[in-house]
Amino acid sequence: MGYVIGTSRGEQGVIESMAVTPSYRREGVGERLMGSVIEQLSRKHRRITLLVDESNEAAIHLYRKFSFSETGRVIKAYYPNGNDAIEMVRETASG
Repeated sequence: MGYVIGTSRGEQGVIESMAVTPSYRREGVGERLMGSVIEQLSRKHRRITLLVDESNEAAIHLYRKFSFSETGRVIKAYYPNGNDAIEMVRETASG
């Protein structure tokens, strides 16, 4: 159905990758995955970051639902298709 990879990098949590099989999209799988990884990372970290393809509007919308916001950092031509990556961050009360 899908997967999510969250890691610790020093004092912050990082969502390295997340994907949902196309046939399971729009069924809440991404929301459950995000909720789970945020819960786990928030136990140890107050700050969680991720990178997202600038053209992935569905993912950006999902991340905003979980209180992520753009940091202003953009990595040019990060993805194999030549698209830029946008950094997003979520500050938590835990950690």
